[in-house]
Amino acid sequence: MMRSHSITGRDPATGASRKITIENGRIQAITPGLTDEMAWLSPGFIDLQMNGYLGYDLNVDAVDPDVVISLTHKLIATGISTVLPTIVTATEEKLTKTICAIAEARHLSSLVAH
Repeated sequence: MMRSHSITGRDPATGASRKITIENGRIQAITPGLTDEMAWLSPGFIDLQMNGYLGYDLNVDAVDPDVVISLTHKLIATGISTVLPTIVTATEEKLTKTICAIAEARHLSSLVAH
């Protein structure tokens, strides 16, 4: 199943309005956008050490895939496009459970997987 959507905004380098067409998570075309476009485009931010955000914490005792998926949605809404989940020193059992929850979230959600 092909998933297609587009985003529009002004190119920060030139100020020109652009329409970006995305299919299955990959940019397929960049074409001129509407002349009255008010939004600006920017690259996504990368968080290289993300332990948690807005009450979602990867270092609690019972992390499950739903926490990871919800956390990812919250972060994407802020402009973060890539996350490196980070867990602090803990017992081997806790580390293993958290890593498994992250792996399962990646399996369940293409948004988390990317």
